[in-house]
Amino acid sequence: MQGTGDIRHARILLALGEVNEAEREVLLVLEQHEGERDALRLLAKIKHMRGELTAAVTCWSQIHASVAPEAAARQHIAVLLQMARDPVRHAGEFLAMGQPVRKPLAHLELEGAFRLFLSGMPNEARAHCAHVAQRYRLIDASVYKLAILTDAWICQQLGALDQACGILEQLGQEPRFSHDIDRMLSVAALYERIGTPDRLRAAVDMHHHAQSNPEGTSAHGHLANLRRQLGDTEGALHHEQLHLHSFRRSMDRVDRHDVAAVAAHRYLPLFRLVEGRFEEPLGPGPKLSKRACAVLAVLAGEPESARSLLPETQSLDRRYAADIDLLVGPRERGIVHHCEELQKTDSFTACDRWVIGWLLDAHASEPNEAIREFFTRPAMTGRVVDELTTATVDAPTDPRPWRWLAELHRIASREAEATQARERTAVLERATEQRQRAVGRVLSAAVYYFAGQPRGIVHELWASRERTKSGEGGGLSVEDVHGNVSAEMLANVRNVFVAVREYARARFPHLIEDLADYRYSFKVTKEDEESGGLSAGLPTALAFMSVFLQRPCSQQVASTGMMVSDAHDVLAVAAVGDVPHKVRAAYDRELRRIVVPAANRRILESSPLVPLAVREEIVVYAATLEEAMRVVFDEQLFG
Repeated sequence: MQGTGDIRHARILLALGEVNEAEREVLLVLEQHEGERDALRLLAKIKHMRGELTAAVTCWSQIHASVAPEAAARQHIAVLLQMARDPVRHAGEFLAMGQPVRKPLAHLELEGAFRLFLSGMPNEARAHCAHVAQRYRLIDASVYKLAILTDAWICQQLGALDQACGILEQLGQEPRFSHDIDRMLSVAALYERIGTPDRLRAAVDMHHHAQSNPEGTSAHGHLANLRRQLGDTEGALHHEQLHLHSFRRSMDRVDRHDVAAVAAHRYLPLFRLVEGRFEEPLGPGPKLSKRACAVLAVLAGEPESARSLLPETQSLDRRYAADIDLLVGPRERGIVHHCEELQKTDSFTACDRWVIGWLLDAHASEPNEAIREFFTRPAMTGRVVDELTTATVDAPTDPRPWRWLAELHRIASREAEATQARERTAVLERATEQRQRAVGRVLSAAVYYFAGQPRGIVHELWASRERTKSGEGGGLSVEDVHGNVSAEMLANVRNVFVAVREYARARFPHLIEDLADYRYSFKVTKEDEESGGLSAGLPTALAFMSVFLQRPCSQQVASTGMMVSDAHDVLAVAAVGDVPHKVRAAYDRELRRIVVPAANRRILESSPLVPLAVREEIVVYAATLEEAMRVVFDEQLFG
């Protein structure tokens, strides 16, 4: 792979839906800068969006492994707790954390404190922490700090918040830990739970310090909540905006200022940019060049005002001027100028390909002599055929290159090749439509634990059916539930199946008359990790309803929730855990909506992890299965 990658350009390509091109750009960055965190994060996002979850988790693991030891103690507490619960399954997580606890003996001793706690002996666990802390106080600061933080954590689990605060405050009296990020954030979390004005103000100061520290985490979500509790509405709104800005950045979203800044140096067709999903700028933004201001004007819906900012002395200005002509006229001038600029291009880029595609689509819609003359030039015809053929290989499921090849061959009077390309286009377009509206396939928001910390992830659940002898079907056997699922989840899937079957018979009898004529099956993806718990109850119910009714589910909606059978015709959605992380996962995957239990509203609204604007944009609350169905199915289903 050759060339120079640009992470900013990759983000814009992704926002335009050009996933393959975005990945290619990110891989170029990683080829030049191995392990670059921003590039790894964006690559993980791309893999997540594609459903390549194993690859996404691998990228997230690399990012986790690069956490600075000075800010990783709280993660180690979570890992040691998991180690005590299941040492075989979680041993790899400890190694992946970089082993800031360097001495194996210290590791075993700290793990012993968690085993004592889990065995119902908290006092003995605290005494064990004190012993480890005393042993390593002078010989290993990281072990000493971790032992003290573990002692405070045990007190917190016992509800002794003031005692936990005292332990951490005493640790802060030691100069080497007075400004330690782990200690300060642990104290701030306790102060926020206690909630007295003096503690809240102290927590504000600590989060301000953590936010300014290069090893600290973004604190704006916490600061917004703290300011609101203190009655400082203006301060809360200020930090809410900063939280939204940092959240978008962490999720690789771009706003119009970002786009304009990149487009000032690298051609991005304006007729594509106006179709993009770019965030609204949250501030005035940086000072922009005239060319960038022209792009910004087009994105703001004012293309005419952009013309005067483009002197057309350089190729990039002429191409943007041609784009404006394509958008608002005179269209013919834009076509001619684009043909002239393409003629001068030594090698085509992805953006040149989009221009070629626009010209070919325009000619297919309304024959144009300038376009026909351009593509029938012998030298140009061969180059474009090679470019589009390469595109069909790079993106084998994308129908666009085949559609453009069909028109190019038609212009060149190669009818056999044109017919073949049209047939391939039709096949790929049908496949794309089926992927977007699939029966029995739903997106489930879940949580993947790595290094003791929850990470939201969206994966697929599949329900399907096969015809059997009339009246002999209508059930779901254990053998027909596939995937790496726990016994608890297996039982829950079958329970949900029965509940949804009876609900469908009560609510939609006219649509499921042949329900007993089929044998049903269910599949949970991501087999390399065991799936468990009850939070997949709602997406499971939606998958079965999709199959029973033969209605496709939106592939732009994820869901989470536990199902409760109140009656044969009433299915309630109950609260589940880790909802903020699941909302973050849906936003990371660029989904339009996530359906969560109405009972989780208060927890989500008080969480510092997800900004208010994001919650309002994508979260839908549901108290019943019907409310969730109205989001993922066609509204006509309910008359």
